[in-house]
Amino acid sequence: MKQSSKSNAWLLPANPSVYDHAVAFGEKGIITWVVTSKKIREEDIVYVYVTRPNQTIGYKCVVSRVNVPEAGVIGSEYWRKAPPSYDENKEYVDLMLIEQLEDERLAYNNLLKNGLRGPVQHLLNLSNNQQLDNYIESVVNGRGQTLINKIDVEIRAARTVFEKEAIVRARIGQSEYRDGLISKYEARCVICGLADKRLLIASHIISWTECENDQKLDVDNGLLLCANHDALFDRHLIAFDMTGTLVLSPSLAPIDKTKLFEAADFVLEVDDKTSAYLRVHYDYAVKTWA
Repeated sequence: MKQSSKSNAWLLPANPSVYDHAVAFGEKGIITWVVTSKKIREEDIVYVYVTRPNQTIGYKCVVSRVNVPEAGVIGSEYWRKAPPSYDENKEYVDLMLIEQLEDERLAYNNLLKNGLRGPVQHLLNLSNNQQLDNYIESVVNGRGQTLINKIDVEIRAARTVFEKEAIVRARIGQSEYRDGLISKYEARCVICGLADKRLLIASHIISWTECENDQKLDVDNGLLLCANHDALFDRHLIAFDMTGTLVLSPSLAPIDKTKLFEAADFVLEVDDKTSAYLRVHYDYAVKTWA
């Protein structure tokens, strides 16, 4: 996915009686959709408005690819009837699911009160409706703070470290934080490439109990890992140095290193924000190995 200078947000209508978005997003995580604007770009945000009977924004997606060729179309099998023929004169884009939204504030009547000017019948560029854009963004972003508060309350009531870890994993495992990591790392373990989403864990780099509030749901403070590599990373038995090179604890047995890591010179490519978090994790890990 290419980096764009400035991302726009869009509101896209979707009829569940014509296309089964719920199953498509659940099984694929990405669907190809035809849009009516050539201005839509990679990394733009797309809010999918589910029409009757739901009449609410149901999904937040990111455009992961534009100019999708016919051979690259994803999700054709989820049309209720025969899928429409590919039209080379239209714009096809891949929509990667970030999170599923269930909030009555995103229902049609509330959108009308906050800038929507009528039924959602075609693709809307939200940069042309700042009131509506700000409202949707505030609702979606506010959901994260509510989750933080709920988890912190449960943690304070927990009696052991293990109970606290279990609470965080149970709540985060169903949240937009995990969805964000699935989107960022393309639904694969960053170390071994395991791609079964049922087996992937949203792993904090700096743990929930050690990081600041604004870091708890920051996807830059996270990696998508399989259960084995999550356990190793969480216990500081593996880390990534300043170059992104995977470093293993000397306490790991050679045979275990061979089984768990195919490439001894594995390097993780991450952005500067994630690299800063990884440095804190690495520094702590090295201290425990001494």
